[in-house]
Amino acid sequence: MFLSRIIVTTFSRSVKNSNYKYDIKLFLSMLSSLLLLTSFNLQAKELFFETSNDQFSLELTAPESPSLNKIYRWKAVLKGSQPLSQISLSDITISGGMLAHGHGLPTQPKALNLTHNNDRQISFDIQGLKFQMWGNWHLQVHVADTQAPLIIEFNLSP
Repeated sequence: MFLSRIIVTTFSRSVKNSNYKYDIKLFLSMLSSLLLLTSFNLQAKELFFETSNDQFSLELTAPESPSLNKIYRWKAVLKGSQPLSQISLSDITISGGMLAHGHGLPTQPKALNLTHNNDRQISFDIQGLKFQMWGNWHLQVHVADTQAPLIIEFNLSP
């Protein structure tokens, strides 16, 4: 809004003697408001995370930048070095939290809507993610019968 006032004021001074002064002010105010609304929409673009270990690679997509105290559903794609045809929803567990604070997630997210894309790739949703404070978070996706979980670490800030 501050930027729109500077533009309107500067432009109004340059056409001070014009009959169109107020029409131009209105037009520029509306234009700057439209640009401001557009910039808010651009901030809400999806986020992408990826990690891997010896057996799997994991890609997570968040539909928007997470905010506090809201339940989210993220998309996950799991790729394996071995065939994944035997993996079911009951084989996938989700956990996480804030290591620095010593607590887990405030919810118990679950894997839903499993799809076998091909022999070595599956996709699923992670439903029920919630973050109650700003700071460094981690998510763990663990597949049954594997040694180590896949871990995504990220910082939530206002």
